Amino acid sequence: MAFRLALNTVTIKPATLDEKVAATAEAGYEGIGLWNHEVSEFVARGGTLEALAKRLKTLGLVAPEMCSAGGGWQYADEATRRKALEDVKPRFEMCAALSVGCIIAAAAEGVGELSQAADDFAALCRVAAQFGVRVAFEIIGPRKQLNNMAVGWEVVRRAAQPNGGIMVDTFHFYRGGSTLEQLQPIPTDKIYVVHINDATGKPREQLTDADRVHVGRGVIPVKDILAALKAKGFDGFLSLELFNRDYWAESPRKVAADGKAALTAMVHG
Repeated sequence: MAFRLALNTVTIKPATLDEKVAATAEAGYEGIGLWNHEVSEFVARGGTLEALAKRLKTLGLVAPEMCSAGGGWQYADEATRRKALEDVKPRFEMCAALSVGCIIAAAAEGVGELSQAADDFAALCRVAAQFGVRVAFEIIGPRKQLNNMAVGWEVVRRAAQPNGGIMVDTFHFYRGGSTLEQLQPIPTDKIYVVHINDATGKPREQLTDADRVHVGRGVIPVKDILAALKAKGFDGFLSLELFNRDYWAESPRKVAADGKAALTAMVHG
C-alpha cells in the first residue's frame, strides 16, 4: 500500500495552467490539484474542459481535488447561503467534466452551533450530489472554532452525506493544534485527500500560509501524520500545496521537481 503524489497548482502559482500541467507531468506526479479560477481563465482564453481532460489523460494525470467551493455557504444568513449554493454550481460542473476526485470546502471563519455548521455542509453536499461530485471539508488552523480535526470530523459526521468527507492539511493540522488521536475515529473512506506541506519554525500561532515549505524542511511532524494515515489504511493522494513566495519566484519545473524529491524521500525514507 502506497500513497499517491499530486501537485496542487498554487505551489507554482505564477505559471500558466499549461505550464503547470507540463511541470507536474515532467516531475513524475500522478495527480494535479486544480483551482477553479485557473480553469475558468483557461476556458475564457479559448480552451475547453474537454481538451483539458484529454490532455491530463494523455499525460497520465488525474485530478484528485479542486479548490474550492468558495465561501458564504456556512454560518451565513439565508440569502447569502442561497446565493453561494447557486454560485458554486459551475464549479461542480467543472469538477464533473474533469473527473475531479473532490472539491475542497474550507471551513467558515465564524463561530456557531456545530449542528448549524453540519446542516450547512450537508446542504452544500446535496447540491454537489446533483453533479456527482464529492465534497471534502477542510478545517482551517487559524479559525476560531472550525480549526481542528475533531471538530471537522464532527461537522462531517453530523452532516451524514454519502458524498461528504474530510481532508487533512498538514499545515492546518499543526496550526490548529490537531492531534494524531483525532484522526482515529475518521473512517478511511471519508478522508478524500491530503494537502501535504511543512512550515518554518515560527511560533505556531504566528504561522501563515506563506510560511509553508517543502516537506522535511520545517517543524511539522509530517512523518507522524503520514504514519497515522498509513496505519488507518489510507492510500490516497498527498497533494503538495505551498503558498511560498520564494518558490513562486523560482522556475515552476524546479519547484515541482524539488517538491517531488522531498515527498518521495519523506514517504519512502
